[in-house]
Amino acid sequence: MKLRLVLVLGFSALGVLRAQNLPIGGHFIPGTTGLNATAEVPRGFYVRDFNLFYRADQVAGLPLAVQAVFFGQAPRFIWVSPGKFAGATWVAHVTVPLIYKELKTPLGSEHQAGLGDIQIEPLLLLWHRPNVSVGAGYALFAPSGRFTAATALRRLTSPGKGFWSHMFVLGGDWRCGNGNAWVFSLTGHFEVAGTQAQTHVTPGNNLTIEGGISRRIRPGLDAGILFYDQRQTTADSGLHAAPGRACVSGLGPEIRFVWPSRRVALSFSFATEFGARAHTKGRFVLLSLTRRF
Repeated sequence: MKLRLVLVLGFSALGVLRAQNLPIGGHFIPGTTGLNATAEVPRGFYVRDFNLFYRADQVAGLPLAVQAVFFGQAPRFIWVSPGKFAGATWVAHVTVPLIYKELKTPLGSEHQAGLGDIQIEPLLLLWHRPNVSVGAGYALFAPSGRFTAATALRRLTSPGKGFWSHMFVLGGDWRCGNGNAWVFSLTGHFEVAGTQAQTHVTPGNNLTIEGGISRRIRPGLDAGILFYDQRQTTADSGLHAAPGRACVSGLGPEIRFVWPSRRVALSFSFATEFGARAHTKGRFVLLSLTRRF
């Protein structure tokens, strides 16, 4: 869980003006994987609750004043296998986002709330060594959220995106220093979208690279710097497809607390975006709480 949770509101500005459409964008929200993404965790069942707030006052590529607000609250239900599969720990999870979107422009405003597009990741394999861990997985986004293409504002604020998409994940962490206190993280997400049923537009493929560096301050407390870069590798296609390819980058701090005795972990991250093209440029705050049962 660029679920921007599925956050691309300005992200996918099919256009406040039809003559100035922007690419639709994918499902995956950059910055939500976080640091130490492939860290080893005990077997069992977990619930992780994501709370994401995003605000943008600019859409690169539109000569209009735009204010976009997004809030997502998304529980993720995680299962970690008791044994090994191909020498790896097998993890599966489902994320169910509840979304609020608001968009204000000189041409009008709109807001909507509801169930977003559910993410199902049946296969995530994690290989662990003393200094290195590697993960590879596959996820599916289902068009479970309401999508309305009646007007540009309705499209942009719909809780769902109106299409299926497949995502392939590959990443890892490298630990070094005294007691492996330093961790370098890097993860790639490649998303292939299906056709948006109501518009008959197929969004371009999306590649998201995120990672960073963190350090253990003391047992149970890590802090670091998170970065991400999300960009379309192919343009949207279809009769009403927008020209060009969207991209955006972000940078900010991340802090993580772990209480093993209470089976609880808490993480907080903040990022400011830059280098946007045909995409919103804003700031987001992410708070996630994980509980092992």
